[in-house]
Amino acid sequence: MKKQLLLIISLLLFQGLHSQNVEKSIQEIRKHFKWINSQKMKIYFLENEEFTDDVATEGSGLDMYFQNDTIYKLVRSDATSNNVFTTEYYLYDGKLFFVFYKEKTYTRNYDTHEIDGIKVNFEERTYFDNDKIIRHLTKGKSVLNKRQDFKKQFDEIYKYADFKVKHLDMIEKLEGMWINEEGINDNFEFWGLVARQYSEHVPTTYRWYYDGRYLWFHNTENPETNDQKYEVLSLTEDKMEVQDRLSGEYKVYVKG
Repeated sequence: MKKQLLLIISLLLFQGLHSQNVEKSIQEIRKHFKWINSQKMKIYFLENEEFTDDVATEGSGLDMYFQNDTIYKLVRSDATSNNVFTTEYYLYDGKLFFVFYKEKTYTRNYDTHEIDGIKVNFEERTYFDNDKIIRHLTKGKSVLNKRQDFKKQFDEIYKYADFKVKHLDMIEKLEGMWINEEGINDNFEFWGLVARQYSEHVPTTYRWYYDGRYLWFHNTENPETNDQKYEVLSLTEDKMEVQDRLSGEYKVYVKG
């Protein structure tokens, strides 16, 4: 009996301490949230295949809010025929700490093609501490059939956002057509984070990024295929030398 009582007391003390720690973390999250939204930050934008394979029927976009090459907020918008899904990701010290998700329905006047009204149907707030969910709140009814994994979604899009913020100069340098120096039918066209490869077969569209050593190409038309990987040996305004890490083939492209 005495052991059971001690166990109950220990559990109550643990729950009390856990609750206090959660509340302390929530207060820190609210402080960071308020600070981020009070700052005047630079904003870059990615759209559709530049950051996701899951492009909504009416388009998807990603706004990146940053200071000194550090991202503090990402806002993703996905639009369908009569719905808009908005996901706000908040970061501090490089870690995701809060996600605010909204589902809105809009009505359109098909005579004027103007939007008549917008209604918020669902809101979801997810609080994180060290990558773990410590609080989850919802309001309304979602049109989706399953709960979303916001941490996984964030990890999938963050590397592209971070790349654009830190390496805009390289993105601008690669913009345009690059032609294989040997004259064979193997050319690349870059615009933003989208690259299209023209070869003997049907043109293939990729999403690309650079990790400091390798150019990675992700097939947006067949996402299940393995990403292509090219080591960048040299890159100037009008010439690029790379090595295909799968085949070992050495390639030289010139700006067209």
